[in-house]
Amino acid sequence: MNFKEIWENLSSIDVSKHIQQKGNLSFLSWAWAWGVLMSEYPEAQYKFKSPVNYANGTCEVWVKLSIGEHTRQMWLPVMDFKNKSIVNPSSRDVSDTRMRCLVKCMAMFGLGHYIYAGEDIPSIPVLDKKDTISGDDIDVEKVEKAYSYFVKMIEADVDETEIAPKIQTAYARLTPDEQISVNNLLKQVKFEKRQMNTILRGFLEFHA
Repeated sequence: MNFKEIWENLSSIDVSKHIQQKGNLSFLSWAWAWGVLMSEYPEAQYKFKSPVNYANGTCEVWVKLSIGEHTRQMWLPVMDFKNKSIVNPSSRDVSDTRMRCLVKCMAMFGLGHYIYAGEDIPSIPVLDKKDTISGDDIDVEKVEKAYSYFVKMIEADVDETEIAPKIQTAYARLTPDEQISVNNLLKQVKFEKRQMNTILRGFLEFHA
């Protein structure tokens, strides 16, 4: 097991149905996220550092998350749901922020990482699916999920060499008819040139 394998596994999990909204913040329930992590890596452990207190009365929390021998750290200011730092936060404010920080650290391993990519949820174009999803060996829900996943990966601000293998892995889980249907859906989206290069790289590597 290495960082790449962990990332590819956790980043492939669709968290969109579990995103919660409060004020200007979008987040995953720490209990749900931790449950997912435990189902995949029951050996995972975390440890909080002492809060960092600043002269203006605000503070910052830190957490270290380890999956086996692989460790990442994350920090987060204690904020309200308007993304404003709280002056003289209560113990409850600190506690809540610690759990949000833990979820953000899980994103550093791949789980729900696109929530922090500048938008709450990557935009998924609404397409005309008439005559686009067709074939004898097709699970329509599976095709739509694969299409949504591909668009999220492509629109994420991540290097194409990292995204292409994910596209390749997801493609391998589809039947030939499902692959054709996903291709037809993607053809309707106007991607930028850089994004098209990512798609082509993933397709070419899969069909090589």
